[in-house]
Amino acid sequence: MYAGLIAREENVDLLLNSSSLLGRNLKRVRQTLEAMGVATEIRLRHGDVTSELLHEAREVNYDLIVAGSAPARGPLRTYIMGDITRELINKAECPVLVVRTGEVFTLPGEFSRFLAELKQAFRPGE
Repeated sequence: MYAGLIAREENVDLLLNSSSLLGRNLKRVRQTLEAMGVATEIRLRHGDVTSELLHEAREVNYDLIVAGSAPARGPLRTYIMGDITRELINKAECPVLVVRTGEVFTLPGEFSRFLAELKQAFRPGE
């Protein structure tokens, strides 16, 4: 059942061409970003999620980390699984943009205004 799993997880091309859920999701997200003109590179790491993300951010010197965040599902789940986004915010050496799931933008045009303000924050004077 797990034959070739480690090899596939250490080779980006094998992972992206696999029928695994992770491979399909990474491929879809990469295609979406590239269609919007965003250069992408997929890097694979193994280990503690927060430690690996922070190590990657320091190693490459990113300007911004974008992290997803779902509403809390109770203290027990947070205790068991931890809170990766909270740790990133507290430990990252660069800004962290947290994107919540769910219906955050409910008014027409609100999301467009948010994107325009975000763009202005990173490109003053445009």
